[in-house]
Amino acid sequence: MKTDLFPSTLSKYYLEYDEEQKQSILDLYAKHKFEVDKPFIFANDEVRELLSNYSEIIVDHLDSMSHDGSATITDVRLVVLGPGDSVDRDCHLPGHYTAVHYIKYEEGQHNADIYFNPSYDVLRFLGRNTDLVAGLWVKEGDVIIYPSYLHTSSPKNTSKEERITLMFTFVVDERREPSPEESPE
Repeated sequence: MKTDLFPSTLSKYYLEYDEEQKQSILDLYAKHKFEVDKPFIFANDEVRELLSNYSEIIVDHLDSMSHDGSATITDVRLVVLGPGDSVDRDCHLPGHYTAVHYIKYEEGQHNADIYFNPSYDVLRFLGRNTDLVAGLWVKEGDVIIYPSYLHTSSPKNTSKEERITLMFTFVVDERREPSPEESPE
């Protein structure tokens, strides 16, 4: 599903993790949760191994956006927001796209990410205070893909349960025609 938000297109896909996969992510979090400050934003080889589940979604996204190329994942993070945790406004450049998979998300208890209008700062300077931020309705299992230049934030987790997402960025390697010098003879 595509959603036009501001001048940007966001795409929503669905990927359900079974209980064993969810438990492996919870175990990974439990193993490393005291190694980083709160909120828990973590990357290592174990987190990178989780990316094998996303190939089909990335290909579908590239097709829907009419990209004729392949994707290279540039960054991956496991993000756990415990009670009271939030993530401030930021963007994920230099990637072309950012994907956020809501792995543990309780509707009615957790809040989805907020997306900021790319002209947010200019509009605020000009005194316009409407259409500056927006959100999407999400459920557990949703994968949201959006342009990496789009600023986002994660609101304060007001529930007693952790909200778990997997975030990764990727660039699109466009196919190009070989130059005459590169063409096989």
